[in-house]
Amino acid sequence: MTNEAGAEVLKEKERKKLDKQKQRLALGGYLSAAEAELLTGRTVAAWRMDIRKRRIAIVKIGRQVRIPRSEIERLIRDGFRPAVAVGERR
Repeated sequence: MTNEAGAEVLKEKERKKLDKQKQRLALGGYLSAAEAELLTGRTVAAWRMDIRKRRIAIVKIGRQVRIPRSEIERLIRDGFRPAVAVGERR
């Protein structure tokens, strides 16, 4: 196998992996820290820090840690700050 053929195989595997992650995100339920990163733009490290400091609820399945989609939506909802008109600033 040439380097180009090997690179194509790796790209195809990555594409399939990403498609699988996108399907899980669309279905909802419970997400890994990496999937939460794809959904929100926060880094995996930020999600793990919140998990470690128990700022967010999690579900442990064996060694796997999953974040409920409802918890992600709660963080987004709680972090929302409405816009303030320029004349109304303090």
